Amino acid sequence: MTVEIYGDLLFLINMGMDALCLGLTGRILNQRLPRGRFWLASVLGGIYAVVALFLDVGQALALAADGAVCLGMCWLVFGGRGPGGVLGATGLYFFLSMALGGIMTALYQGLNRLGLDQWLPDGEEGMGVWLFTLLALLATALSLWGGKRFKHSSMLQICAVELWLSDVSVTVEGMVDTGNLLREPISGRPVLCTEAKWLAPLLPNEWKEIMQNGITDQTDSLDHLRGLRLIPTSTADGEALLIGFLPDRVCLRWQKQGKSYSKEVDAVVACVRHLHGTQALIPIDLLT
Repeated sequence: MTVEIYGDLLFLINMGMDALCLGLTGRILNQRLPRGRFWLASVLGGIYAVVALFLDVGQALALAADGAVCLGMCWLVFGGRGPGGVLGATGLYFFLSMALGGIMTALYQGLNRLGLDQWLPDGEEGMGVWLFTLLALLATALSLWGGKRFKHSSMLQICAVELWLSDVSVTVEGMVDTGNLLREPISGRPVLCTEAKWLAPLLPNEWKEIMQNGITDQTDSLDHLRGLRLIPTSTADGEALLIGFLPDRVCLRWQKQGKSYSKEVDAVVACVRHLHGTQALIPIDLLT
């Protein structure tokens, strides 16, 4: 059986799908796309789809080539901007490509159950250009809707955290962490984690070294531990004790859909060695 493939149609379809996926990626990452690079990357994706028909290098090398082309397209459009840089944009692009393909497949199968053959012109079999266009538009609409939901829900991920102790306050920027399930063992309060350097203006002098280095043989007096809380934790590196304290006041401030919100919460603050990409990790329980 011989299958006829029209190179011009294959090019246009793949260029259009690449443009859709790149556009959705930029929308979710909240980035303005350089128009020239955007269309250049889309055209290169369409050209590669045609060239790939003539490549006979085995599945492993073909998959590697696919990944390299996608990485190059995302580098061309996004560079190192956005969360995760070019690798993060490429991962999101892959996800959206699979999502669009899955949505279109599901819609096509659903239309088949409704009697798709009756909608096709005489002599036409399979998915025609008009049907592909319809499915692409429907899939894009669903993806845009999902992207908006994702974007709105992710706006809760960043909060300003205002901490008060003895009439002194500091404000740090925190990220809501669904994996932060720490509780102070005595009171059961949720534990908000940050680094000691962000708390320096807030801490009494006798606490600063303890927060920075932990309890050691050099700790001057057990009296310096008064008011501090010991919080056991278990990580991939093993078990440890975090040192924390109970602030006089903790206030969370965030924005959602253009509106500002604030909430005072009851939480223990614990010091950790290093945090990457944020100044604090906020338990999800504090926002519910």
